[in-house]
Amino acid sequence: MSNYPIVFDKFSTSYTGYGDAILNNAKEVCIKERINGDKTLDLVLPRNDTKWKYIKNENFIKVERDLFIIRSTNEIKDDNGNLLSNIQCEFIFFELVDCYVYDSVKDLNAKEFIAQSAQIILDDVLSKTRFKADASRLIGLNDLWLENATAVMAIQEVRKLWKCEFVCNGLPDVDGKFKITFYESIGNDTGVQFRYKKNLQSIRRTIDSRDVTTRLYIYGKDGLGIRGATKNKTDKAYIDSQYINDYPRPKENYVYFRDIDNKDELYDKGKEHLEKVERPRVTYEANVLELKKIAGFNTELESFGLGDVINVLDDDLEVNVLERIVEYVRYPFEPKRSNVKLANFDAEMEDFLADLDNAKSLIENTTTERGRLNTHWLDGMINALQNRIVASGAYKTAEVRENEGILFENTDKTSADYGALYIGPNILAIADTKKSNGSWS
Repeated sequence: MSNYPIVFDKFSTSYTGYGDAILNNAKEVCIKERINGDKTLDLVLPRNDTKWKYIKNENFIKVERDLFIIRSTNEIKDDNGNLLSNIQCEFIFFELVDCYVYDSVKDLNAKEFIAQSAQIILDDVLSKTRFKADASRLIGLNDLWLENATAVMAIQEVRKLWKCEFVCNGLPDVDGKFKITFYESIGNDTGVQFRYKKNLQSIRRTIDSRDVTTRLYIYGKDGLGIRGATKNKTDKAYIDSQYINDYPRPKENYVYFRDIDNKDELYDKGKEHLEKVERPRVTYEANVLELKKIAGFNTELESFGLGDVINVLDDDLEVNVLERIVEYVRYPFEPKRSNVKLANFDAEMEDFLADLDNAKSLIENTTTERGRLNTHWLDGMINALQNRIVASGAYKTAEVRENEGILFENTDKTSADYGALYIGPNILAIADTKKSNGSWS
């Protein structure tokens, strides 16, 4: 019976046995997971299945040793006229999205930790949840300020501060709590190979230079720059990559660390960030056979999981590389359909969080307490933005308007990019025509 997904009521606290229903007619059962990111379950169930009555939002579905929360359903009629439902679920870890960090002593929706260990911070954040943390491997103390943060956001902040990764158990321990364990890096170098005609069915290699940065402008708290930093021998506002001459022109970008107020620390963080973005990203997407689930193969020797380092070999592509599994799509009951993504960079979730963090910083630092635009902060950013936009040949001028925003203009009517871009409080507008009074439409 354990070979099928099992449904449990949303109020259940024990997830053993047969639950409320066994979905023996479920098809396309697929689990997708990323390092430090999403873990989801999708499956299809005939709409006329008698077990359908148990498919309710927030109920749980257990697959193997992982528990998922039903979040949404889509009803579909296939080519044969059969009515099906696609069920989308999130991993139990995302129950923490509904848990907010709150300082009950000060009655604030924010909390500050000064020179605390990761374990103490996590114990506090998870104290009113049914989750617990094992951060015993994380060394050192850090400061952390959390405001309007969910427990998931707090965990991601800890992950970034201690530069670590985590794994959440899919079922609770005997104390009823789900354990989240933190490591310097998850996965192992097990010696597993993905080899064509053995377990490698197909492979696609992608080399992507779109996000390469060879000149990085770096900003800290209140627009702090890196001029004057001890290691900044050029005394420029930016750091150039060692690969800058591989391209005809600098590939410029900026990064913002809103909590850093020390030039030397800011320089080091910027240098560290540049090393992550100065080379093209190489990914391998491979369809593989889960030999560990096929009779006749050694389970231990053929096992692999998220974070593991794999030796990928393909003579036709002249590939013989060691890469890490950063994304794993598996069909628990169809071992021939697994797909993995291997890469030389961190998982996409980290990129998403970094973008989110930069967007949050932009909003926080360009507005005053009353929601007015803080143009003083933009003074530090405008140089980088002007350089990037003017270099594109599109917007030749950039005007900061006091308490209003920024207006970028290309007034050359013969240009394909003729028009204006305006960024202000709660608005981003683009125009390619002018009114009779000369203002942009």
